[in-house]
Amino acid sequence: FISDIAHFMAETHRSTQRSVLGEEHAKQMAADLRNTMMCSITADYVFSKPMDASDPTNRHSEGLADATMKLRRDTELVAGIFALREVFLNEQECLVHGDLHTGSVMIPIPNGAGSAKVIDAEFAHYGCAAFDVGTFVAHLLFAALARLDAEEARAAFVAAAATCWEQYTRGAANSPQLLQRTAGFAGCEIIRRVIGAAHVDDLEKLGDPNAKLKAEQAALQLGGELVRRSGKMQAFDDVVMCAKQIFLSAST
Repeated sequence: FISDIAHFMAETHRSTQRSVLGEEHAKQMAADLRNTMMCSITADYVFSKPMDASDPTNRHSEGLADATMKLRRDTELVAGIFALREVFLNEQECLVHGDLHTGSVMIPIPNGAGSAKVIDAEFAHYGCAAFDVGTFVAHLLFAALARLDAEEARAAFVAAAATCWEQYTRGAANSPQLLQRTAGFAGCEIIRRVIGAAHVDDLEKLGDPNAKLKAEQAALQLGGELVRRSGKMQAFDDVVMCAKQIFLSAST
C-alpha cells in the first residue's frame, strides 16, 4: 500500500499546485479550502499543546517525565517546532489531506484486489505538501519503533518510509524545502503522539510495559533529532540514518 499512498500524495499535490492550476485558480482554491477551524486544531494539537507542560490534554507514560521535561526546556527544539507551526499555517502550495496517518488508510484484504484508499478528509486544506509526507513517514517510523527488538521487521518499515519518499518525489514537483520540512513535520508528529493528547496504537498496544517505555523513549529522541537536524538534511538517507542509529541504540 506504500506505493498507493505515495502516488495519491504525489498526484494530489502536483495536480493542485499553483504552477499547474494557474495563479487565479490557485487563489480561489486556497480561499475555498482554508478550513480555518480544523487547521487551528492541528496547529494546537500537533505543535503548540505538546510543548506546554500546563496543558491538561497532554498525557504520557510515567517513566517519560524527565525526558518530556527536557524536551520542553530545549529552546532550540521548541523554536524549531514553532517555526514549523508557522509554515503549516501560512504555506499555500497545493491541496493536502491534513491528517494522513496510517489510520486514515484502508487497504485490501490479503490477496485482495484493488488499491489502498485514503479516508477522513475533514482536515483537508490548501497548504504545505510536506505536512502530508512528513505525517505519513512518521507513522511508518512508529511501526518500526513498535518492533525495536525485531531487526528485520524494524528495517522493513524504515525501508518503507524510504520507498514512500522515493516514489512520492518521483511523481511530485518538489519544492526547494520539501525534504527539510518533511523531516521536521515527521519529528513534530512523532513527539506529539507520545506526549500530547492523541497517541498511536503501534505503541499503546505493546503488551510489555518495559518495551512500550523503551519505544517511547526512542520515539522522543527520534522526533527531537528530526526537528533539530531538519534544516541541514540533504537527502532522505539522512532521515533513514538518524532513525537507524536511534533504533539500534535502543534495541541493544
